Amino acid sequence: MHLPDGFLDAKTWATMDVASAGVIAYAVKKTSEKFEDKQVPVMGVVAAFVFAAQMLNFPVLGGTSGHLVGAVLAAVLLGPWAATLVMTSVFIIQALFFQDGGIMALGANIFNMGIIGTVAGYYIFSYVRSHFDSDKGLLFGVFVASWISVVLAAVFTALELAFSGTSPTKVVVPAMATVHVFIGLGEAIITTAIVSFILKVRRDLVYGVSEQTKYEKRALPVVVAIIVMLILLSPFASSFPDGLEKAAEVHSFAGKASIVLKTAMADYALPGVANASLSTIIAGAIGAVLVFALAFTAGRSIMFKRKRRSAS
Repeated sequence: MHLPDGFLDAKTWATMDVASAGVIAYAVKKTSEKFEDKQVPVMGVVAAFVFAAQMLNFPVLGGTSGHLVGAVLAAVLLGPWAATLVMTSVFIIQALFFQDGGIMALGANIFNMGIIGTVAGYYIFSYVRSHFDSDKGLLFGVFVASWISVVLAAVFTALELAFSGTSPTKVVVPAMATVHVFIGLGEAIITTAIVSFILKVRRDLVYGVSEQTKYEKRALPVVVAIIVMLILLSPFASSFPDGLEKAAEVHSFAGKASIVLKTAMADYALPGVANASLSTIIAGAIGAVLVFALAFTAGRSIMFKRKRRSAS
C-alpha cells in the first residue's frame, strides 16, 4: 500500500506531510512523558521486525498480495505514541534506501499505514479489550483492530488518490476497500498469533500489562531468530502486485508513478550481487539494522532530553 511519488498531487501530499509531522511531534511529546529506559531497545527490535515482516508478501484473491503492516502490533507492544515513532522509522528507511514509497508521499504513507494503525488502531483495540477480562478478550481486540486498521488505511489511501484526481472516488474506493478486506484478515491473523505468543513468553511486553513470566529470557533470542527467518524467506515472497499496485494496473493509473529519488537498494536488491535471492537477503538485513538503529536512536534521544530537563 506504499504510495509512490506521482500518485498524489502537490496539495494532497503536502497536506498529508504536514498532518503526519504534527502527529509525530505530538508522539515525541507523549513518548517523552511516559516512556521508560527499558522500552528503548524494544522500539528498535519492533521496528526491525516490522521492516522484515513487510518484505514478506502473502497471496490473496485475484492474483493480488498483501503484507503485514504491523502498526497495531507496534501499538499493542509500545503504546500508540512510541509505536508511531517506530512506524515512522520504518517508512523513512524504506523510502530513502529501498524506493518503497515516495519521498513526497512519505507523510501520506506514514499517516495511512502508520498513524491510522498506531493511534486509531490502538484505541479500537483498547475499546474492544475493555469489554473483556481475559487474554482471549485482549486477543480479540488485537484481531478486530488489526483488520479495521488495514481497511481504514486502504480507504484513506483511495480518498487521497481521488482528491488528487488520480482515479475517481466511485472507482478507487471500492477497488481498494474490497481487496484490503481480505488483506486485513491476513494482518489480523498474523498479528493475533504474534501477540498470543508474546503473552505466553513475555506478557509484560504488552503495553499496559505488568505481569512478567518466567520465560522472559527466551523472548529476545526468539524474536531475533524470527527476524532473521523473515529476511531469509523474503526472496520467496509472493510476486503478485499488492492491493494498491493491482488497483493502479486495473484502473490505468500505474503510469503516473514517478521517481523523485533513486535509491541505493531499490526493490530490496543490493547492487553488485548477481544472485537475486542473496541480494534481497543482504539488502533486507541492512534495512533491518538501519531501522533498528533509527528507532533505537529516536528512543534514546527522547530519554536523554527528558533526563536533561529533569536535571535542570
